[in-house]
Amino acid sequence: LLRKRNQEELEKSKMLEKVELEDLVAFKEKLEALRADRKRRHEEMKASATLLMLSEETENKKMKIEADPREKYELRPRIPRNYVE
Repeated sequence: LLRKRNQEELEKSKMLEKVELEDLVAFKEKLEALRADRKRRHEEMKASATLLMLSEETENKKMKIEADPREKYELRPRIPRNYVE
């Protein structure tokens, strides 16, 4: 009788271990999927930030080209803000 009870307890513990192992495997798969998604979103953000920086650099270059370099050295009278004609 004691041997049969021990056998049943052993089978129960093995079943519990199997269920726990399956839960851990499922959790690990979910975790890996979340990590992959996070990495993908990070790469997308990095790519869009790079594109934004490139477009800003292009705009800055355009503005530098459009600005007349001689204007920096010209002396112009300063007009007060509250000046009314």
